[in-house]
Amino acid sequence: MSAEQAAQYESALPSGTRLLTMQIDKEGTATADYNSALGTDAAPCVKAERRAQIERTLKEFTEIKNVVITVEGEIWE
Repeated sequence: MSAEQAAQYESALPSGTRLLTMQIDKEGTATADYNSALGTDAAPCVKAERRAQIERTLKEFTEIKNVVITVEGEIWE
């Protein structure tokens, strides 16, 4: 059992979600491209929770100032 499971933390990302690629430009913008499991048809509140989790995780790295999320190359809105 992981520490996260022991603390009863759960991920907002659905099972099967995979990071396909990530690039960080000179200005500190990370573009993270995920597979379709991230959910392009999720309810707005669900998308907001997923977006927040991804952004908080990536911004733990001091060089990352902004985050752009894409799903299979398309901007995830």
